[in-house]
Amino acid sequence: MFILRREGDFRIRFTRILKEPGPHQVEMYLFVPHDLDLTEQALPEQQFFHASLSHRFRLVGQPARDRATAKDPSASLLSPYYEVTFGTWFASYKASMDRLRVRLDDDEELASVLERAMRQTERFAQRLRTSHLDDEKKDRYFRHLDVYFSWYAEQWFLRAMTLPGWEALEAGTRQPVLDFLAEERTRRSANKYEPEYEGDPVKVWNRMRLYSKLIEYPVLLRPRVTELGTGTQKLVKAATTMLVMSLFTLLIFRTRESAHELTLALLLMIAFIYALRDILREDLIKAVTRRLRRGRPKWRISLLRPYTSKSMGRQRVWLDYKKLSELPELVRENRGKWYISEERQVVCYRVETTLDEEAMVDDQVQESLGLDCHALSEMINDARDHLLVSETFPPTPENIQQHTIEKHHFLNLLLVRRDQTGDQLAAQRWRLTLSGRGVVACDAKKMIGKR
Repeated sequence: MFILRREGDFRIRFTRILKEPGPHQVEMYLFVPHDLDLTEQALPEQQFFHASLSHRFRLVGQPARDRATAKDPSASLLSPYYEVTFGTWFASYKASMDRLRVRLDDDEELASVLERAMRQTERFAQRLRTSHLDDEKKDRYFRHLDVYFSWYAEQWFLRAMTLPGWEALEAGTRQPVLDFLAEERTRRSANKYEPEYEGDPVKVWNRMRLYSKLIEYPVLLRPRVTELGTGTQKLVKAATTMLVMSLFTLLIFRTRESAHELTLALLLMIAFIYALRDILREDLIKAVTRRLRRGRPKWRISLLRPYTSKSMGRQRVWLDYKKLSELPELVRENRGKWYISEERQVVCYRVETTLDEEAMVDDQVQESLGLDCHALSEMINDARDHLLVSETFPPTPENIQQHTIEKHHFLNLLLVRRDQTGDQLAAQRWRLTLSGRGVVACDAKKMIGKR
């Protein structure tokens, strides 16, 4: 199943772990209310794909292989195997902590979640710091990873300490967390990490974000995007040009047979034909190309392994704006009942990912599907209304309070996972509350199908 994570004011991300090779099909349906005016002219599909969607894959280690490598690190002596090994360890740890964070957000028992998070963190810290080899070429990568891990773990536990149930926990649950934070402070001082955590909070955040990119670089698969349909568009363009010029040439010959001299009326008619061609040509090419490519993928993506550029898989991607009546019956049944208008726009994103069997022998793959709602938020009228409330009755001027109301829109987001035969495995739904400032809330609904 996919796990939701908020990233900033506008971005949300869904992640899951892929353990088996072969085809994996995912469909995302974003039901946009009609008053947002989402159209092909306002936000083209190409722009939505490149700016609002991000579909990434990163390597995460397998537990059995990780334990063997931790005991005998001789296989990781040379780069890039060293960086890939440590990067997959941290990716696995981070994925586990993200799942525990979801349990915190779901108001599950805080003590059990903290105990498990503490075990995961201590185990990873021991593995990371006892497996490091004294090599000048690897010290820089290890330092970045150690600095970022210390900061990430501290942020995770500090966030847990802000929850309402922290004060009610027993001392035996709270004390290990406090001891770990104190040990990390001591380690930072001993290794001269302290300057990395000093400065303006914005600079510290951006610095750690940069370290995160450097750490995940060896394990993040490289996408090579190829846009499909350019050949079809060129053929349609050539056919359209040939048809228009043939008709134009025929008209010239017919006119020459009937009139042996060039008149002003004939010149105006030729100019009018050229103008009409320029007006209709591009629209005609787009309409015919869209008609011929209906139901076909729009992009092909090759997934390449870091450093070696070895192929690990490939994708076929579809993206279309559709009406509710054009959707499959299973999608209409699972979409939810939050809107009754049939005129709303639906963003349909479908991707078929095929992972190579040879590439999945040593690693598992974390799939990450991100959605940036910035473009949708810009379509919301940010005008604020005011609600007047009187605390007493009959009301008096001094008892009337004015509350500023921010305009919200509710979007229905549906993720559908399918098996290799195309049958639906599970459907997960979320209700997005969107305003001009970004995503206000993202509420998970009941899951349909297998987990």
